[in-house]
Parts: sequence; structure tokens; C-alpha cells
Amino acid sequence: MKNKRLLFLIKISAATFAVFIMIVIHDCGRYFYTQNYKSVSHGVTLGFVAFYILYIMTPSLFIMSVVTKWLFLVIYFAVSILLIFLWYAGNPLRVSLMLLSYTVASICLFFTTRYLDKKTIKVVKHK
Repeated sequence: MKNKRLLFLIKISAATFAVFIMIVIHDCGRYFYTQNYKSVSHGVTLGFVAFYILYIMTPSLFIMSVVTKWLFLVIYFAVSILLIFLWYAGNPLRVSLMLLSYTVASICLFFTTRYLDKKTIKVVKHK
């Protein structure tokens, strides 16, 4: 029972690190773009970015850290397709940057959680 709690805590920590990776990649990409190109907003703010990252991408990473790999992939593709469907037509560069940062964070989380699951199974089998 204690090992399950520890494993859960480690997976949540991995999800927190994945959120950190996602935010750092997105902010670095935005900084690079604004330093090299003149952005024109036409009076419209990009509030959808903060909304989508805070209320859809971040919770999905925490959920994906504790589910099976098939459900992980379903959640990943659902969030990605929803992002593309809702906002790609209006802001293709920002959506591409968000999708890139979410993909890298998801890949890191996927391999981390699968590695932890394999190590846990080996420890249980040896006992």
C-alpha cells in the first residue's frame, strides 16, 4: 500500500514537471517569435492561450499521469484535435506552438510513467 502511494506521488511529480516543460517551451517560443517578428493583434487578445493551457492542457497532463497508455493516447489526441478544431483557423502559429509544447510534455510524461510502471511490475514480481 505504501508503494502505491509513493508511485502515485512520483507520477504526480512527473506531471508537474511536464507542465513546467510545456510552459517553458511555450514561453521560449513566444519570446523568440516576438523578438524576431512584429506581432499584429488587430485588437484581439490571445486569452484563449491562457484558458486552454490552464483549464484543458494542465489537467489533462495530471490525468494522463495515472491512466493506462490507451486512455493516455485518447486524452492526448482529444485535447490536440480540440485545440486544432477550435483555434487553428484564427491563430495558426500560436496553436502550432501550443501543440508543440503540449506534445513534448506529453511524450516526456508518457515515457516517464511507462518506465515507472515497468519498474513497479518488476519489483512486485521479484517479491
